[in-house]
Amino acid sequence: MKKFDSSGIDQDDLISIGTVGLIKAVDTYQPTKGTKFATYAARCIQNEILMQLRAQRKTRKDVSLYSPIGTDKEGNESSATRCLYRIKPLYLIIPDVLDNHNKLFT
Repeated sequence: MKKFDSSGIDQDDLISIGTVGLIKAVDTYQPTKGTKFATYAARCIQNEILMQLRAQRKTRKDVSLYSPIGTDKEGNESSATRCLYRIKPLYLIIPDVLDNHNKLFT
């Protein structure tokens, strides 16, 4: 347990995740392979916790377009969608760009 203290996962959650690993160890243990059950179970528990940490790391990077990304001059929170609404829509810009392009190269 001390190994995963700095993982940010609550100790009760670590115990629950470890219990899942132990159950998997009981279900998949094969004594004919020559490994002690304690060694095999410890590895299964550790792997289960590591899988959970990796899954959390992937979702931690997800960001919503509606979540705050900063504040404006007045102190109001701004989101990515709010910034996108302020930008002139692309379909309004394209004709101007094409006209300018045609004037330059014709």
